[in-house]
Amino acid sequence: KSKGVVARADAQDPFVAHVQVLRGGEASGDVLGLDERDLETVIPSVGGPVRVVRGMLRGARATLLEIDEAAFSVAIRVEEGPRRGERVAGVEYEDV
Repeated sequence: KSKGVVARADAQDPFVAHVQVLRGGEASGDVLGLDERDLETVIPSVGGPVRVVRGMLRGARATLLEIDEAAFSVAIRVEEGPRRGERVAGVEYEDV
């Protein structure tokens, strides 16, 4: 098991994410294409960066605004693209 950060979603395969491997908390430069079955979602603290990996906003960078543990979802603020600045609630954990 290793930690990593989603660098980008695969444009051709909706079940693959390109993940930058972290070593000692720092980016190693290695980027791996991994199937979603091999990934585990880790939700950062409120205010932390996320990347949307599924759904309409797939590929967008966002900031985590709040966590709704009862609904297993989060609210985010989109940081890029045509919906930049928009608050989106009800985003499932697995989508970020």
